[in-house]
Amino acid sequence: MIGPDVTATPERGRPGVILKLMGAILMMLGTLDSLLTLRGGIPAHEFLILIAIGAAIFGVGAVRARYGAADRDTAVADESDARRVQERP
Repeated sequence: MIGPDVTATPERGRPGVILKLMGAILMMLGTLDSLLTLRGGIPAHEFLILIAIGAAIFGVGAVRARYGAADRDTAVADESDARRVQERP
């Protein structure tokens, strides 16, 4: 039974998780590629760009995770407060 104070809204995933995962994968691939090319005796300057892009994407995901969760929590609180005001006779 759902009471008047409980809302049945579906939970969304945490923001920024997919971006952080993609950034971590790009950094790992860049590191592995650079290590393999260094082992072969070839300079690995191209793969440093891949590591930097992965770090930038990871940073964007971390920022979205930090600030996106706070915005979502206040939005849910505002919606539930508005519903309570509308329900009052």
